[in-house]
Amino acid sequence: MAGDFGTDQAYEYGGSDLGYVTVLKVRTMHPAVPLFVPPIATPESVRIDLNRAAATIWLDPPSAITCLRRSLESLLTELGVPAESTGQKKPKRLTLHQRLTLFRDQRPDVSDLLEAVKWVGNDATHEGGQITVDDALKIAAFLEVALGMLYVVDNSEILKHAKAIVRAKRLVPKP
Repeated sequence: MAGDFGTDQAYEYGGSDLGYVTVLKVRTMHPAVPLFVPPIATPESVRIDLNRAAATIWLDPPSAITCLRRSLESLLTELGVPAESTGQKKPKRLTLHQRLTLFRDQRPDVSDLLEAVKWVGNDATHEGGQITVDDALKIAAFLEVALGMLYVVDNSEILKHAKAIVRAKRLVPKP
């Protein structure tokens, strides 16, 4: 871990001096701490982009958000959303927004989360200066929720086992 370290004087509201506090502002961590733990079924190509975001978030939050935006491209490809238009003589590459529009028909419940990542990713890529670590963490949370909705874990077996234990009021073998 590397960062800015120092001490600062602490004040209470009203001006009372509380002494000094130690301050550490993280700039980078190696290995990177994941932004979140994606569902087990999350494709490797998406995980790679998430790891890139985690590696840059403390040092360059706009770059981290750009990596999160990039993960959308990988995700849509993994979900089978076309990257090129069909029905023309020469296939034309679809923009991320066009691909998200196609995906909205399949999963409208997840689409706003993904589109929000895209819009903030565009800002981070082109404007970027005002993006903070907090902003990047919030955008990562959108992706975390979206992946959780897309790659729902099937808990039916463990739920059945719990129900059997409750009925028997003791440990029973897994059905």
